[in-house]
Amino acid sequence: MPIPGQLFECGMAIMNNVVPGMFDACTHIARIIESAVKALMVCGK
Repeated sequence: MPIPGQLFECGMAIMNNVVPGMFDACTHIARIIESAVKALMVCGK
């Protein structure tokens, strides 16, 4: 059974790895949506 300090450090390490990945995914999805909207606007003309 890990002591709370170790558990906290482990949690922080997981967060530090997961959160940037989530932000990367969000910006990536935003770019995909943006390019899709631009494509639709071009097609709509």
